[in-house]
Amino acid sequence: MTPRKLLLFIVVGLILLGSCGTILAQSGSDWKPYGPRADEIVMVIIGDSEAQRIAFQRGDIHVVPGIFGLNVDEFKTIKNSRLEISVDDRATCLTLNMRRKPLDMDPVRQAIAYIADRGAIAIDILKGHGKPLSSTVLSYSPYYNSNITHYSYDPARAGEILDKAGYTIDGKTKTRTDPNTGKPMKEMTILTPLPETADWTRISKMIADAAKKIGLPIKHQAIDFGDMLDRIDALDFDMYVSSWSLDRQPRYLKN
Repeated sequence: MTPRKLLLFIVVGLILLGSCGTILAQSGSDWKPYGPRADEIVMVIIGDSEAQRIAFQRGDIHVVPGIFGLNVDEFKTIKNSRLEISVDDRATCLTLNMRRKPLDMDPVRQAIAYIADRGAIAIDILKGHGKPLSSTVLSYSPYYNSNITHYSYDPARAGEILDKAGYTIDGKTKTRTDPNTGKPMKEMTILTPLPETADWTRISKMIADAAKKIGLPIKHQAIDFGDMLDRIDALDFDMYVSSWSLDRQPRYLKN
C-alpha cells in the first residue's frame, strides 16, 4: 500500500505490541535434517479468521501466519499442530482527526486518552498477547523517548479535564455540552474494518462504552476496509482503529 498522507492527526496511548503466532500442522512421519521437501507451495488467501481455522483443522491448509488475540487460543486447541510465538512489531492505535470539532480541542483528546484502558485491552481482548505502549516508536528502539507523557487509565481524571474546560454534563441527556456553542456535543464515530468480531472492533467498542460513561457521545462503526481507507484519505472521519507495522528504525514516521 502506498504511503497515505494524513495531515493533523494524533495517536493516543492505545498502542499495543502484539505477539504474533504462526500455527503449523504436524504429521506423524519423521522429518529429515534438511527439512520437508515439497513439489510446490500454494499460498491460499483466506480473509476471514474463522474460515482460516476451519480450513486448517480440516487439513486444507498447513500453515497460518500472523494470528493474534483470541485466535491464538482457538488455534492452540487443534490437534496435531504446533504454535510458534514471536514478537510482532505491529501497533494497534486509535487515530484522531484534529481537523474535526470537537477533536480540535486538547481537553477532548486528553479525556479520550485517559479512558482508553490499554491494560484491559491487552488482557481481556488480546488475552495477554500484547503490550501497552505510549508512543509510535517501539520501546526497544534506540530512538525511543522514555520522557513522553503517559496516559494511564483514569476516567475520573478525564471527567475533571472536561469539567474544567467547560464541557459540563446535561442532567437530562447525560451528554456533555460544548462550551463554544452551548449545545450538546456532536456525536463522534470510531471507524474500524470489518468483521464485527475483529479485535479492532472490540477495542473501539470498549473505548466508546467508556466514553459514554463520562458523557462523551462516541459510537463505533465497522465498515469495509477499502471504504475506510477512502474516508481516511478524504479526511472524512472522526477516529479510527487500525494496525500499523513499526520497526526499530522509525523511518515510517516520515510518512
